[in-house]
Amino acid sequence: MARIIRGTSYLNVYKYLFAEDAGLILYNNSFSSAGRSPTKLGEYWATGIRTFAPYNVGDLNTFFENETGGIQYHNFSEEEYTIAIHSFFKKN
Repeated sequence: MARIIRGTSYLNVYKYLFAEDAGLILYNNSFSSAGRSPTKLGEYWATGIRTFAPYNVGDLNTFFENETGGIQYHNFSEEEYTIAIHSFFKKN
């Protein structure tokens, strides 16, 4: 069963992180994303949450080359998401 949490206090964030099955990072591959390093990835991995993240955003490629903490996707297409989800659960 999926639940969507629209917001919570800072003090309750950890409760929701431990309830997750997977993390999701959504950034487009663009000029402004070249220097981006999403802090959310560190939060996910610190709590053991495997994560879906895009290719070519900041230093994410380097992190995912050296870790098995999730799957990267190339674009926002339904086909790419399907591939990523299948790969994610094969490695899980």
